[in-house]
Amino acid sequence: MEIDIKISELKSAVLVLSSPFMSLALISTVVNVFSIDPDAPISWAVIIIMNMFAYSIWIYAVYGVNKKSCLTVQIASTLWVSYIFLWVMAVIFAVGSDSGVKYVCSKQKCPESLWLCKNEWHKIPVNNVFHSDYMMEYANDNVRPAKIKKLESRKRDHNSRADKGFVIGTVIFIIILILNIYGFTLLTRYTSVLARQDNCCSTDREMAVHDEM
Repeated sequence: MEIDIKISELKSAVLVLSSPFMSLALISTVVNVFSIDPDAPISWAVIIIMNMFAYSIWIYAVYGVNKKSCLTVQIASTLWVSYIFLWVMAVIFAVGSDSGVKYVCSKQKCPESLWLCKNEWHKIPVNNVFHSDYMMEYANDNVRPAKIKKLESRKRDHNSRADKGFVIGTVIFIIILILNIYGFTLLTRYTSVLARQDNCCSTDREMAVHDEM
């Protein structure tokens, strides 16, 4: 009886948690499917594949939970670990490599936010553009101090927004990572409790057969 209650609680938790995961995957897909970046087709494909992978995993997990299939939920939890690993690698690739942004990000929407919102911290070339503007100004004989001050102000504003974007992106990444790990924990706990129930049922059947004999 206690195991049945535990299974029911874990089933409810999995069903509740699956809703935001599937919703975020669908929203991210819709947001990005209509904003193809012609300069970064690989990143667009990565976004769609990752989102559909996450959505399919939780559809499979919900099916396994409803059917009380230990094997199905075990496969779903294994696939979810694979997804978490790939997602974390994509985040590291986007943060640790300037050239990696074009492979895993689309128009400043990067994996740490599940490609849902822009993060100006990833806009690496901006400083080079400002530097080029300075050189163009100084190349001319007529140097306008007002123009230089304007460029410096724009650079400071961008750096400020970039710093805030980095902090917000880090917080979002940590929250999503915790939720992902919690989802994996729920799936593994469900399979563990369900396996215990199957063992108990098998023991009860063996005892009933023994009593009849």
